[in-house]
Amino acid sequence: MNNLERHKAYKFIVDSLGTSNIGKDRRLPGAIGERYKDSKNINVAAEGLLEEINSEDSEWNIQSLAGFYIEKGEWRWNAVDEKADIIPLLDEYGCIHSLKIRSRKENIENRYSCISTQKLKRQKGAGQHSFIHFPKEIEQGKKYKRIRITEGEIKADVCNFFDSVDELTISMGSIAHYKKAIEELKILNIKAEKLYLAYDGDIFEKGSVDKGTQTVTLVYKGYTQYKKLLVDEVFFERWNSQECGKGIDDVLLHKKQNDIFIWSSDEFEEFFKQRVGSVIPNDMVYVEETEEFYQWKCQISHTLKEAWRRYRLHDKESIEEFLVNVPVKKVKSKRFDPNESVFHFYKNHPVVNTYIGLENDLEAIEGNVDVLLNHMNFLFPEEKERNFFIDTIAWMVQNPGKKLSYSIIVQAGKGVGKKWIQMVMRSFFGKKLAVTLCGEVVDKFNHWAKTCLLLILDEFDSSAFSKADIKIVDRLITEDEIFVKSKYINGENMESYMKVLAFTNEKYAIKIDNETRRWYVICSGAKRSDKDDEYFEQLYSVFSDTDVMNAMYYYFNNKDVSHYKPNSLPPKTKGFQEIIDGDKNNLDMFIEANIEANESKSIFCSDIVFAEDVSLYITNHCPQFRNIYGNLKFISNTLLKVGGVRTKFLLIMGKRKYFYIIRNHKKYVDVKGNIDYTSVRKELEESYKNCKGSLCWIAKALEIRKDISMDSDEM
Repeated sequence: MNNLERHKAYKFIVDSLGTSNIGKDRRLPGAIGERYKDSKNINVAAEGLLEEINSEDSEWNIQSLAGFYIEKGEWRWNAVDEKADIIPLLDEYGCIHSLKIRSRKENIENRYSCISTQKLKRQKGAGQHSFIHFPKEIEQGKKYKRIRITEGEIKADVCNFFDSVDELTISMGSIAHYKKAIEELKILNIKAEKLYLAYDGDIFEKGSVDKGTQTVTLVYKGYTQYKKLLVDEVFFERWNSQECGKGIDDVLLHKKQNDIFIWSSDEFEEFFKQRVGSVIPNDMVYVEETEEFYQWKCQISHTLKEAWRRYRLHDKESIEEFLVNVPVKKVKSKRFDPNESVFHFYKNHPVVNTYIGLENDLEAIEGNVDVLLNHMNFLFPEEKERNFFIDTIAWMVQNPGKKLSYSIIVQAGKGVGKKWIQMVMRSFFGKKLAVTLCGEVVDKFNHWAKTCLLLILDEFDSSAFSKADIKIVDRLITEDEIFVKSKYINGENMESYMKVLAFTNEKYAIKIDNETRRWYVICSGAKRSDKDDEYFEQLYSVFSDTDVMNAMYYYFNNKDVSHYKPNSLPPKTKGFQEIIDGDKNNLDMFIEANIEANESKSIFCSDIVFAEDVSLYITNHCPQFRNIYGNLKFISNTLLKVGGVRTKFLLIMGKRKYFYIIRNHKKYVDVKGNIDYTSVRKELEESYKNCKGSLCWIAKALEIRKDISMDSDEM
């Protein structure tokens, strides 16, 4: 439909409505106030129009008219709230092109909306025709002395009342519609000596409403487009909104024209450069090495392109220009260091610290910690061991950036609350800074180590690690530097602040001797049966009790640890000596003990031994060697291709001797049930010369060594 048909339909409705109270309430000049209508009878008026439209001889055309749609072959009206004001929006010819609704409801978020049936497009519904309002008719191609652009139809109507013939004011539905305003003015070929922008005064005032930060950016984007496409110079009309009112209409109606002051383009651009800091997060820095923007307070990274799209000053600003103009601190790289400030120098370059403190929401508030002390008494009945453990935890909490030269390993039975200690520590440190691992600790990719201050080894058992892997664990405990490798990223050496706590169910989980200096061993005699279910329910309920968590945090943060010596050798404990005296994880000792006990009847009387026989013997006679039993059972079930493993040589009666532990495989037994030992040895030796992959790590799991480089005569 054309503009005249649209105007005719809307005018039919508007002429049926009474005048609203906007003019009276705002004390508008009569000519302006009469434009605004009360919506009380709007639905009745629309239905009256529909009777004519749907009649057989109707000449009305309301195709693409917002507010109407077709249902069951007839045009319908989308009912409007009758407790509102209706503001007609005019085009350049004075024709009504849209109807805006101004709700009279209190505390409503969006007071203004336009009549629309946009959501009923399938039923020939239509949206608002235009967002631009012309308060008076204009001449195409005319050059005005001044054009003013504002936001809101009432503002434009008031300005037009005070404008001279050579002045024009138009309004947009919102500041975001600047492209629509430019488009309309260019189509009409309207020129102006000067262009003025008169937006709400509080946008530019410090400490104004939240919309200020985002809206100022929109204002700037529109400003750059006006300069580029319409005029060379753009001015801003400014005033004190607290004294003169929010909008330009308030200023004019209160006769405060003399209080308006003008900003030039340069003044606005200077203001925007200062104000843009309130748009960009105040913790944002640019990291040159990785070409990223990093928010150090919330530890969020944005790629250069993401930040450019989000925070650039105007649409045409290039990434290079953005980097020059963006008002943020620039640093060389990011670095994790719990002992430095957020911004510091490293190797003569400015860096930003990715460590901002322990990651918890706890407050160190003094309170009742009986639940903690009671559980420590239960787990560690030996007073010296208990006090040493508590002092160690307190030292760790108070010194997150310092290294401990040894690790504590807690050996206790299942279900006695070892996990509770881990959960407390992770609550103190946070999930990124306190990492719980087991076998993964020796994996090639160890990105977790980059920010790890506390490594918790859960269900730790060194018999599941090779000698090389044990050395990795040892280095994690003692060394001040660690090589960090992530997938698809080159590795790098980094300073290590890692402290290690280990927990295990197995008494012989670590191999130690009297020279061992990396482990403080606590063997707890606690049993689950010593406490009822209610005890453990109360124990784990502390994690939902903020007061208790705060109290425990206070306890560890304020405990006197001045006597604690983190760099000295850990004291030897009763549990430490028990492991040395009864370390039965060694397969060699097990073999020697059986041979010396009764060589002729030993299962090791031959150099070829079946894994099942060893497992059965351990089950019936030597349960203390259960770790070996578990490993042999593992070998028995998995070592299919090679068929067995060879131990390192043992000195038996002054001679080197090897043992072959094999599976009971049918191919080694003839029809009479005899074992072909020669074939077994030959096949195994051949396998060892060519062994790769799985055989190597399976052999390591048995704590044995294959020396495949030995000559055959040495074997």
